[in-house]
Amino acid sequence: MNKLDKRNFTYLNQLVNSREKTIKLEHDIILEEDEMFPEGITITEDNTTIDGNGHTIDAKKLTRIFKVKAKNVTLDNMSLKNGYSNKNGGAIYNARNSNLKIINLKIINNTARWGGAIRNYGTLKIFHSIIKKNKAKKGAGIYTAKKTKVTIYNSKIISNTARWGGGIHNYGRLRILKSRITKNCAKKAGAIYNTKKATMHIGNSSLISNNGRWGGCIYNYGFLNVLQSTINENTSKKGAAIYNKGGKIHIKSSKFHNNTVEFSYNKKRDMLLYGKGGAIFNYSGKINMENTTLKNNIAEYCGGAIHNRKTAKMNLTDTTLKNNKASYGGAITNEGTMSINECELSENIAQEEGFVEYGGAINNTGLLMVEESTFLSNNSVEGGGAIHNEKKGIVSITDTLLADNTSFDGGAVSNGGKLTIKNCILTHNEAQEDGGAIDNFKYGIISISDTSLTKNKADNGGSISNTGHLGISNSIIDNNIANHSGGAIANTSIFTLREMTTFSGEMTIENSNITSNTAENAGAITNSGFLNITESIVCNNHSDDGINIQNNGKIMMKNTKIQ
Repeated sequence: MNKLDKRNFTYLNQLVNSREKTIKLEHDIILEEDEMFPEGITITEDNTTIDGNGHTIDAKKLTRIFKVKAKNVTLDNMSLKNGYSNKNGGAIYNARNSNLKIINLKIINNTARWGGAIRNYGTLKIFHSIIKKNKAKKGAGIYTAKKTKVTIYNSKIISNTARWGGGIHNYGRLRILKSRITKNCAKKAGAIYNTKKATMHIGNSSLISNNGRWGGCIYNYGFLNVLQSTINENTSKKGAAIYNKGGKIHIKSSKFHNNTVEFSYNKKRDMLLYGKGGAIFNYSGKINMENTTLKNNIAEYCGGAIHNRKTAKMNLTDTTLKNNKASYGGAITNEGTMSINECELSENIAQEEGFVEYGGAINNTGLLMVEESTFLSNNSVEGGGAIHNEKKGIVSITDTLLADNTSFDGGAVSNGGKLTIKNCILTHNEAQEDGGAIDNFKYGIISISDTSLTKNKADNGGSISNTGHLGISNSIIDNNIANHSGGAIANTSIFTLREMTTFSGEMTIENSNITSNTAENAGAITNSGFLNITESIVCNNHSDDGINIQNNGKIMMKNTKIQ
């Protein structure tokens, strides 16, 4: 192998057109200024293999390197650099009906309008290769057209730059296996832009440290499957790992860690436009996720890990969301439809100076269904240590544990919408002010059944604070503490200047036990609203004033034991 003894494109063209099926390079190839190859070296013979033998082909930023118009072509063991096309494929153009296999290639520093390194119209397979530092308007690494097939195996796509799809722009069928896609950059889709009706499968791969304004790593319109892959440390304004617009996504056994979105303020429109969905922004479409972890993601505005927009749908199963952070919705903001099954949400935080800070784990304005899940040690500054449900939101929580969550109001849950809690355990939650476990606002409607609320703590309403409508049945409220009043429950009234109206809490308690709660005033219940208790037990509660139920409102009791 002679690296010093170089040959030109004319020499390479003669080799390629010699009709030899296997060509082995013995020299580096460099384009000379007086050579004219506007389409690059065209390969027209089927079953051609070019063994680069470790050599480099340099087009000096003057032309494309290869145009493939044949079947079963193999490029092996070479470097392709400084290719250029004002249209398609700076290094390689793979024509329609062509089949190209790339093995052990380095494709570096090439430029084109579409496909800075490769423009593909046929079938393309890439093995053990590096595609690096290429530039294009679309698909700086690879641009693949409709009705095409691309397989990338054990390869690296690194530091490419485009407006759309820094690494790859896909219109066809794309498979990425055991590969690494990192440090690519674009306005949309820092790593991969997957268009409408396109199909993409990512398996056992790493997509790390990519950047794009929308979709720091992936922008998806089509069909996307992510399996056993890592999508970490990407950055964006919306959806640092994935931005989904109308596509269908299935994610399984994968990791989304340390992704970040930054907020941006639009003075002209007087609104925040960005900073949503630290890992995933689901604008529209449907996402199914299972056995996946979302950890240490940050959104400077909302949805530390996930932002699910109004028309979007998302299902999470057997998934962990841990230590994510945002101004509100530390892990998730849901405006659309979302189901959470057998998931763990822990140590998420809603905290960002200068913004509202609700929903340590989840902030909801849409339809949210939670089943057989766990919320542990989440925190929000203002309300809903685990979950905050806003006025238009609808939430159902079933067979779920909410423990050790903290907030100013509503240690576990704060609610202004419609909320159903069934067969749950709320324990060791704490609020600085109202509702150690639950704070129900003036327009809030809550139904609680077959649920245990124990060992929660607040200033008022050790377990529950209510100024809305709240019904409790077949439940246990035990061993809660209020520093001031209502060891178990504070059912209150408030006067608001805005509405010039007094809102009184309306609460019914049926077939429930309120026992062993403690407060300075009213060991069990303080009431200044409307309270109806039937078929219940209110016993062994303790207060400094010796009062079990303090009533300054209206109260009705039937078949209830008070002791």
